[in-house]
Amino acid sequence: MKFAKMICAAAVLAATGAGLCAGAQAATVNISGGTAPFPGYGTTSSTHNVVNGGLSGVTDGTNGSASYRGSVAGNTAIVATDLPLYNVDWYFVGSESGFVNKMIAPGINTPPTVPNSSTAGQINEGNQNNNCVGCAHGPNPGPIFLGTSTGQTSSILSFSFDDNHGHVIANGAANPIEGAAGQASIIFSRLTQLTASTWQLSTDATSAWFLVAFNDGGGPDADFDDLVGVARVYCATPNGAACGNTPPVPLPAALPLFAGGFGVLGWFASRRKRKATA
Repeated sequence: MKFAKMICAAAVLAATGAGLCAGAQAATVNISGGTAPFPGYGTTSSTHNVVNGGLSGVTDGTNGSASYRGSVAGNTAIVATDLPLYNVDWYFVGSESGFVNKMIAPGINTPPTVPNSSTAGQINEGNQNNNCVGCAHGPNPGPIFLGTSTGQTSSILSFSFDDNHGHVIANGAANPIEGAAGQASIIFSRLTQLTASTWQLSTDATSAWFLVAFNDGGGPDADFDDLVGVARVYCATPNGAACGNTPPVPLPAALPLFAGGFGVLGWFASRRKRKATA
């Protein structure tokens, strides 16, 4: 084990810091912010009707308070990534709102199963949910793939929400503190994917999935189910190339480094032998 470590160290030194033996892997999803208030789950209009709502495909394995993050005083909630080039897959999982809210992000579209006009780069939710009180468009149709934001380079993910009533919230902006009457805001949670169309709220920092839940300006509630989506962030380059903070050394360039490492070890061994003989 010590011998292998010495070979690796010698090769890395010869490569002037290149990550030959183990590249530093970049984080996929980073969520900042403070502990958000637990919105509560249930069938009344004042509680969260999407997570644990059946058709959404999203359940809460942490009882809420352990996973939700939102903007608090001095700590704005932001979803970011360390990947230099990445894609984001977006899914709509449900809503219960008084307005036709919009989610805006590169590459997404309102699907035919959501009864609103299709506009490139946004989804206009239709106020559906299986537990919705007084919704006009019936039950939530379940998880719907919206599209992909491809070739993204900004460390802060590009997406925003608009309730068509003067409340616009963007990821990375100084969003209002959640729960304030008449103000819109968003909260986030990490997710663990269970199947192709089911997820569970979690605190797994290694997961590439996250949930975003929007609270529009339609009332004083803080249930954060007025538009709910899930997304996955992943590297946009083939075979994970350039995803790490340090790119790997190409194989032809690496071979002489290994030879150099063995040479260094041989010199140390010969020197020890001469000392022992003397």
